[in-house]
Amino acid sequence: MSPGADIDHRGTAFTDELLRELLDALTDPAEGRPRVGMAHFDQAEFYGDTVFDAVTFAFPAWFAGATFGDAVSFNGAEFGGEAHFEGTHFGGSAAARVARDFQRLG
Repeated sequence: MSPGADIDHRGTAFTDELLRELLDALTDPAEGRPRVGMAHFDQAEFYGDTVFDAVTFAFPAWFAGATFGDAVSFNGAEFGGEAHFEGTHFGGSAAARVARDFQRLG
């Protein structure tokens, strides 16, 4: 896995440690921030605080039906395509100060 790779984690159960490992693998050394191609997190479950801060989603990102058990943050994230959150459950607070506006929030 390398920066800019497409990822498909539909239905994956993420601890904060597992998510950090994924984002570390996608971190572009030149930019110092994770860069993701097409991202599928539909029906994924996120346990603990979930941090997608400063992540670049170069293409559409799907979080439809995902569950965030605690706080989730997308501060400084960039979305180069649509971001889908239809049917997503937020169990705690959600923060999103994005560098590029969402083209679509469901």
